[in-house]
Amino acid sequence: MKIKVFAFVVCFGALLTLPAPAQTQSLAGLSDDDRSSIELACINAKVEGPATYHACLNRQLRLLGGRQGPSLDGLSYDDRSSIELACINAKVEGPATYHACLNQQLALLGSPSASTALVSVKSPPQSGVPNTAASSRTAPAASLACAENGSCYGDISERTGKPKTVSVHGYYRADGTYVRGYYRSK
Repeated sequence: MKIKVFAFVVCFGALLTLPAPAQTQSLAGLSDDDRSSIELACINAKVEGPATYHACLNRQLRLLGGRQGPSLDGLSYDDRSSIELACINAKVEGPATYHACLNQQLALLGSPSASTALVSVKSPPQSGVPNTAASSRTAPAASLACAENGSCYGDISERTGKPKTVSVHGYYRADGTYVRGYYRSK
């Protein structure tokens, strides 16, 4: 019995010496839409523990950079719901990606609010990948799908000169780093 108590005291003492978990910036100033988007983007990290979850929340806040999403005010109910549906997958990737998708949809629609929204909200550039989320698209209106990194179905590959038609879903490398989903040419 004394050994069990001693083992418990040693184990509990070791727990007290662990470093404090990373703190997350407040989500209080975000819109309900952005807050739910961040929580969706970090849902998998939440089951990996609080340190991973806080790191994900902080990464999403850093990508968002305090920017607000574009306004969908003035759009008809049908246009608004269609844009939100077109961007539902982007919403799960986080608010910065969601804002970029909304901006693209507004630009394709020809909305007057799109010109100001495109200036204020851009998706974060990936290392070595140009930021194409806010650039004009040459893809037909029927193919509006965009990936996590901002590449869209039908974009012309700078490397091959062919349209990007193959979707590559995001994945984790063996070293634990996440590679965002993208489109590539065949």
